[in-house]
Amino acid sequence: MFDHLSLGVRDLEAAAQFYDALFAPLGHSKTWSKENELAYGRDGTRLFWLYPTNGDRIAGLGAHIAFRATSEKERSLSGRA
Repeated sequence: MFDHLSLGVRDLEAAAQFYDALFAPLGHSKTWSKENELAYGRDGTRLFWLYPTNGDRIAGLGAHIAFRATSEKERSLSGRA
């Protein structure tokens, strides 16, 4: 398991909407929020961080991240049954 991950995104607000929906079925939610950073986790942890990047960089280029569902219920809620 990882300690934490960070990704740069072009649009922090749009990314927050996406990850809010992605993480909810897995029992994770936003646990930290400032104007220029967000973190997601469970029970107050900060495992997955998002930061805005400037327009000169391609956000997430080459990144691959897999999140593990720990039960059949979580898999079915996330659409990955």
